[in-house]
Amino acid sequence: MPEYDPPDEVEISQLDLAPFDNKQTGELPEPQGGFLTDQAEIYARELRKKSAANKIQPLKKLAEIGGLKHLKYILPLSQYSSEFIRKMARNSAIRIILRSLREAEESGDFSAALKKKFIDLLIILDKKFSFMEKFQLEDPRITRVIFEMLSQENREFTAQKLAEVITDADERVRATAVKIIAEMLNQTETSLLVKLLRDPDARVRANVIEALESIGDSNVIGILMRYKTDRDSRVRANAIKALWNLGYRDVETSLREMLSDPDPKMRSAAVWAIGETGSNRPKIKDLMQIVELDEDARVKGNVLRARKKIDWREKEFRVLVIDNDRAFLHDMFRKMARDGLHINAAFDGKAGVSAALKQKPDLIVLDLHIPQLNGLKVLETLKKNPATRHIPIVTTCEIKVASLANKALEAGAADHLIKPFNYEDFREAVFKLV
Repeated sequence: MPEYDPPDEVEISQLDLAPFDNKQTGELPEPQGGFLTDQAEIYARELRKKSAANKIQPLKKLAEIGGLKHLKYILPLSQYSSEFIRKMARNSAIRIILRSLREAEESGDFSAALKKKFIDLLIILDKKFSFMEKFQLEDPRITRVIFEMLSQENREFTAQKLAEVITDADERVRATAVKIIAEMLNQTETSLLVKLLRDPDARVRANVIEALESIGDSNVIGILMRYKTDRDSRVRANAIKALWNLGYRDVETSLREMLSDPDPKMRSAAVWAIGETGSNRPKIKDLMQIVELDEDARVKGNVLRARKKIDWREKEFRVLVIDNDRAFLHDMFRKMARDGLHINAAFDGKAGVSAALKQKPDLIVLDLHIPQLNGLKVLETLKKNPATRHIPIVTTCEIKVASLANKALEAGAADHLIKPFNYEDFREAVFKLV
């Protein structure tokens, strides 16, 4: 498959990107120490090095935190051979431009000519923005329009892309895209993912099952039952884990069959599934005795990891989340509970400090933009207090206040995540800290 197709919608040669890159060079500058700047530049570099499937995550991240200077690395991908990559590159570029226009309206940094250049580029990327030509560039209504479009862009992009993932020629793109898309769906849209379970590629099926589990719709239990006997080890293991977490408990027989399979990949996958489901379940946990003397390195490694994971969950690791976003809290509580975490919440800064002193949690997740006492003050207060200074704190914030990230890390935050973030990124951060 050739890496590039002839341009279909965006003629890169027609775009003058010099005004969007103050360096006007073909190379990215070295990171200058800012949290978001460093991250965005890392993702931009990855676009040049990664395979098609591995370009998806950097494009998604750049859509959230990228700047104008990254457009010249994103826009060429709008001519990529993969339809999904092409559309995702356009979406990322559009979101960066919209965000920059919004910020310019607030700061007054851009001239009318530069605003027009941005709008012209938006229209080249997607004709639906043609209506913006009708606005007077000085019209303050454009700010409200841009805010509205920004809030809707991800959702529209997701719905549009689901159909395209099914037909993308590269199975690795389909498999990766499923995980990205699942983060944007809710329980009313599981039928869109169920269609992808028919994909011939095992990686796609496995990721679809994982995505259906993360959405939390127990109505898919009947659909997932057939995948307990899938010929692929990862699909079977993911199906068992998903069924368990959705409330179905009769998985012991399936795990025994996998553990007795002559294929070490199947045995290794079964051990992984036990690590995901065996905490406080002696009958499930004890199944690992079947492969206690297994000589395969993958099986041995998974046995060690599964025992550590079960031990972590059984020790009742406690997390305090300080955040006033109820929808965010509900989603986090559901996902963290499945990981065996014991969660409490505080809805403002003062309540958060009080709860931390009283509960002495093992980890604190702190939003920096909270009422009563702002997140930085909460962080500083907890890090100065001998009773709480040892507790690792992961700070969070939305992109519009992302400048607080560096201050939080300097004040003692163990890590920082930009909302909306992938729960897998959060889980990885927690595992590193504990």
